[in-house]
Amino acid sequence: MVDVTIGIMLTLGLIIGGTIIAISQHKEVIQYYSYNTENIKNSYIENTESEYYINNAQDLWEFANKVNNGNTFEGITVYLTTDINLECNQNKQWIPIGACYVEGGNNADDTTEKDPFAGTFEGNDHTISGLYIDSESNYVGLFGYNQGTIQNLKLKDSYIKSNKPYIGGIAGFNKGIIQNCHNYANIVTELSGGGACGGIAGYSTSASIVTCSNKGKIEGKNGCVGGIIGFGFFTEVNNCYNEGVINSIGYSVGGIVGTCQSSWILNCYNLGEIKGCSDIGGIVGFIYKFSSITNCYNMGIISISSNSPNEEICIGGIIGRLSLALIDSYKVQNCYSVGKIELDVSNEETSIHAGNIIGEYIGGSVENCYYEKNGIEAIGKNKEDSTVNITELDSVEMKSQKIVELLNGEESIYCLDKININNGYPILEWQYVSFLRTNSNVVIDEENLIIKGIEPKMTGEVIRKILQIETDIQIQDKNGNIESEDCIICTGYKIKVEDNKTYILVVTGDCNGDGKSDIQDIFAINKHRLNNGKLTNEYLLAGDVNEDGKTNVNDIFQINKYRLGIITEL
Repeated sequence: MVDVTIGIMLTLGLIIGGTIIAISQHKEVIQYYSYNTENIKNSYIENTESEYYINNAQDLWEFANKVNNGNTFEGITVYLTTDINLECNQNKQWIPIGACYVEGGNNADDTTEKDPFAGTFEGNDHTISGLYIDSESNYVGLFGYNQGTIQNLKLKDSYIKSNKPYIGGIAGFNKGIIQNCHNYANIVTELSGGGACGGIAGYSTSASIVTCSNKGKIEGKNGCVGGIIGFGFFTEVNNCYNEGVINSIGYSVGGIVGTCQSSWILNCYNLGEIKGCSDIGGIVGFIYKFSSITNCYNMGIISISSNSPNEEICIGGIIGRLSLALIDSYKVQNCYSVGKIELDVSNEETSIHAGNIIGEYIGGSVENCYYEKNGIEAIGKNKEDSTVNITELDSVEMKSQKIVELLNGEESIYCLDKININNGYPILEWQYVSFLRTNSNVVIDEENLIIKGIEPKMTGEVIRKILQIETDIQIQDKNGNIESEDCIICTGYKIKVEDNKTYILVVTGDCNGDGKSDIQDIFAINKHRLNNGKLTNEYLLAGDVNEDGKTNVNDIFQINKYRLGIITEL
């Protein structure tokens, strides 16, 4: 027997053949929650007043049902303990976690007719897949209405479609925090005009979205479509990016945010192709009032939908249409675009306003922005009325240290593309650090106070960033002399952190302590192998390149391949 609590005031429910059928008085659509009643076990033995665990698909279905029947989970952390495949389809569609029973963004915020999620959903970097929604419901996504925190989660191999206003991969409506969440699901919006659709959240208000990304395809008819958020109101978007293709015949289409009102976009970038019918931008489609864009760049192709009905089209590398309040703290600054702008339109009567930075300028401050010379001006419409600081550069200048220094000013936000992930154009510092952490083999051996897996030519600063050391550090060479953080690390160097722990540093393949892995290290390993000069301690550990517990001819082969450029890292 399944024990399910049904909210009597809002919902009438019954169980038929293992399927809970919830008929809401506020909705026209019957909702189906599918369970296998034959093998349900009590998976909540470990749950406490402050912790709730989701161990399988059934647990996730039941969790959604609890939220949608009035349990907000406020003050409770919900832990996803494994990857989950929901195995949804047309006949078994996902019911979003959290519901609202009124139309409209502000109405959804103010109404009491809602069952939001208000706890903390800890995804533990797991993946939810197999989600399927194809309905006429509003507030759709993995979560329908979020008022809490959703973090460390991926949504893959999923499909979301609706003809109602608020559609998002992670949340249809967000009034909370979404961080380190990544959408790969394809999203289709069928609503003609109005609404909001985003890879992470459809509509977001009084919220923050941090370190999130979209790689899913978003397409449809409505306006306010963005790779991260469809419509942002009093929302901060920070350290986010879009790689997905966005194709809408609606207005206000952006790589990061579709429409941005009184919101702040910082340290974001777009690589995806963006298509719309008007107000199309690499970062934002339409931005107005008390908003700002800081430290953002666009590399994606920006183009006009082939069946655009508009007689006037505004399209920009960063912003489609700009209308900010004339207050110093609200501005566009430290941004660049090198994305191609395509202007093919079949309707000869259409008026197109294209700019490498802004399509149409209505008002606002624009400072320290750059674009690559391509025959299109910085601003498409009203450039003569604008107060802006935008500079055109050639491709060589756009890839130089000079542009990095110009964009940064006194900050350290951008850096050169030293890892070749952006075709040589500047990248954001957090991209560089994220890449290093994802691709690095650097680990700490706390028992032996050793940091190993360091690549040749790594600096102390890079190691600090990989290990996310926020406190002061001190680097000492083999003789105990103090070195700066930007020094090249050698095997035998030491790093002292603020809690007075001192670690010995081991550079892979650097057996002689010069910070390199080359022919000299091959000689050193060969001597060791022939008992003609034994390697000891950290130098012996550095020689074990393939980490098989030995230092021998196999390690020599690895170093030689690295030396000859056959492999790029050890």
